[in-house]
Amino acid sequence: GLASAATEDKQAIEAVSCRSIFCPNGVDDETKESCKASCKKHPHFCADTCSGSESAACKSCMTECQASCECSDYCEPIIKDAALCHEQGLSWQPSLPQSFDNIFVSVLTLFEILTTEGWVDVMYTAADSTEAYRQPVRDASQWPWALAFSLYILFMYMFILNLSVGVIVAKFLELKKENSNTMLTQ
Repeated sequence: GLASAATEDKQAIEAVSCRSIFCPNGVDDETKESCKASCKKHPHFCADTCSGSESAACKSCMTECQASCECSDYCEPIIKDAALCHEQGLSWQPSLPQSFDNIFVSVLTLFEILTTEGWVDVMYTAADSTEAYRQPVRDASQWPWALAFSLYILFMYMFILNLSVGVIVAKFLELKKENSNTMLTQ
């Protein structure tokens, strides 16, 4: 009855776990508890599946999350459209080398946008984004991103332009003060 259903449920969960295949020896209890706690508060993984329920799908999702944490060299935690992509033998990759995934790349991307070199591709990719681990949809949020990129370029470009002009004028006044008897055009 109930005990056999619970055993079947546990076997079904373990059958899909990459941890049982690639890391059969497991990890210590402290790591297990740390991974379990991390999976419960993860912002994306199992958020849709476990929203207020303890279903078999939620348990399976949590098991996969823990497996990816405990056996991180072999298990990759992917969800939603990214999981479908991976199941079909493909890989979930960014569409552009520019991104906002870490501070260094973010600053470099903002600098590239400021120089107006390739900024349109970054804007189009941002406008097509929907949510984490979901397939982009053309012009899903076109106007907010177009406005944000345009304002960023306008204000930052004016800031850099004014800064450059300010340095040139300050240097000009300094040279004029030093050499008040000579002409600066010679």
